[in-house]
Amino acid sequence: MSYTQRRISRELFLNDYGKLVPFNPNQPLELYTSVIRYYFTGQDSKLFSTLSEAAQSINRTSARASQLYNEGKIRCVKIYQEGFPIKLNERFKPLVNGYYLSNYGRLLRVSQSVYTKNRFKILQPQRTMGNHLQLSQEVTQAAGLRTSLIAPTVLELFVEPRPNKDAVCIHVDGNSLNNNVKNLYWGTRKDAAQNRELFGHGKHGSKEKVKVKVVQDSRTHRLKPFIGRTFESISEASREIGISPMSIRQYLKTGKLIYAGERQ
Repeated sequence: MSYTQRRISRELFLNDYGKLVPFNPNQPLELYTSVIRYYFTGQDSKLFSTLSEAAQSINRTSARASQLYNEGKIRCVKIYQEGFPIKLNERFKPLVNGYYLSNYGRLLRVSQSVYTKNRFKILQPQRTMGNHLQLSQEVTQAAGLRTSLIAPTVLELFVEPRPNKDAVCIHVDGNSLNNNVKNLYWGTRKDAAQNRELFGHGKHGSKEKVKVKVVQDSRTHRLKPFIGRTFESISEASREIGISPMSIRQYLKTGKLIYAGERQ
């Protein structure tokens, strides 16, 4: 193993701000661009961008720095620089032909040419009619995936393969757009049905096991007649007020309605 390889395996890469941080061995190496830095033997805490810069630090000419480099008194090291913004603890695994998927559910395309201006690009996935995120047909077929949906693909890459053909991917928080691996798990179809009912995506409308209350300071004309009233579920609130379950959930987000506890 060369000196440079030893250095990389134990040490560092540069982030966007030029700060040295621990190199992440879990990331595929091709997701980084590389730069060369120079240092004086035995004093590798100080890195220089060029030999001329190293020479200036000791008041020597560039020619003298080249001599020191040839004598082994100045050495170089290849340091890797992340090529795009990476989230906290985000890891990528290859899918196929320059496409990578992260444990956050983000799809990355990396150009094969290192000279491409926008070599790293986070792609916006397609959205299904059921409000799930999916890979393009091209990527799905090329990678030989069973499904084009991103959520089960994340589970298979970062947790474990599908336990059986009937297993389905379930979102812990009920948000089908949140494909962080921590928000996903394998379950049965019954588990999935219970999850949909809990978060208001059931077959027969919104049936959350929560109570909903209209707040006192609500100024929406549809809600004024119901100020202070508590409904047993979102479906009941939708029916009585005369608006859609989606509008009820929107009012809950904006604070015009509040959750009044779980229904017994």
